[in-house]
Parts: sequence; structure tokens; C-alpha cells
Amino acid sequence: MTTTPSDELFELCKSVYEQTGWFDTPNLYIRGVDIYPNSFSELRTFKRGDYTPLYSSDYLLDKLPGSIEVDDPGKTAYLEMRKNSATKEFQFSYESYYYEPWASYLICNADSPLKALLKLVQALHDKGELK
Repeated sequence: MTTTPSDELFELCKSVYEQTGWFDTPNLYIRGVDIYPNSFSELRTFKRGDYTPLYSSDYLLDKLPGSIEVDDPGKTAYLEMRKNSATKEFQFSYESYYYEPWASYLICNADSPLKALLKLVQALHDKGELK
């Protein structure tokens, strides 16, 4: 089975929902159907695994910590986004520029900013950084 970009986005959103339980988004993403308001009254006609919250970049940026403590106590890394001009991929990571050597943590790349953020949420959850 070939995964389309929308399938990948659905699976990323579903995974983030399963990890975080965040369901207070304005829209739902129903697999193979469309996007509906979170108040969609016919939701009960779909199987539980066929819908998930549709997260936006704004929503995720609001939820993510702006900085995290890393390695040595007192060292802080700050959320940063880049776009690779060669690969056209977006990257979200936590960067520590204030200490030698400079370091990057939880580097997440994807073909869209939203997908990169969703991957970062997964990485933060796996590391126990989400409250």
C-alpha cells in the first residue's frame, strides 16, 4: 500500500493524539473523507480509528515548550525552525548556542512545517518533556 502525503499527515496526527490526548482542536481529520469541525455531529458514524484531531502549526507551537533543559543542569536549548534550501525540508529542533560546543537536540525533518512539528511532539513525548 502506498502512503500518500495526506495518509502520512493523518498517521502523524493520530500518533500525536494517542501520545498526548490533545483533542481541543477546531477541526477533525477523517481518513479518506475530509476535514470537519470538531463539533461534527455525525462523527459517531465513523469508526474510532478513522478520525483524529487535525492539528495546526499554531496549535502545536502553543503547546510546545519554548526551551528545554539539556544534558548538564542549567543548560537550556531553544526551539528553532530552519528550511534546508537543498532538500526543501523543514527542520524543527532545540538549539543551544550559548554554550561551547553548540548543540542541536531532537532534530525533526519533514516536507512541511506541520509534519516536522508533529514529529517533534512525538520526540518530546518520548523524552518525557511534555507536561
